Amino acid sequence: MKVNPEDDVALLPYTGGTTGMPKGVMLTHYNLTANALQLAVATGLSHMDTIVGSMPMFHSGEFGLVNLMATVGNEYVVMGMFNPELMAENIERYKGTFSWAVPPALNVLLTRVKTAAKPTTGAILRHLLQEPGQ
Repeated sequence: MKVNPEDDVALLPYTGGTTGMPKGVMLTHYNLTANALQLAVATGLSHMDTIVGSMPMFHSGEFGLVNLMATVGNEYVVMGMFNPELMAENIERYKGTFSWAVPPALNVLLTRVKTAAKPTTGAILRHLLQEPGQ
């Protein structure tokens, strides 16, 4: 069996997309590689950075960060689900420099940081991406 990375499906995530109706998206090996390289170039991340995960691993945005980590060789802190307290704690503990979130989760995180009883010690993200269209 010959593998063709340009055409062979590597991942079939389901998304509601713009219609809200679930549908499978056929992503090839090339799609996944191109996404990771585009993120690496756009963010300037290197092996010195630490990605702090924020969403379940089945979310395409989170899966893209795993590919980004494999591409640039940096650390990746897995959370498995969004938890604003744990995310803020992980950003500080692991000196997170990059993360992402859907807008509702981002709003909860920012509110948590602003109202925290314990101030942060200065750990800060260099990049925080927002999932578009939400």
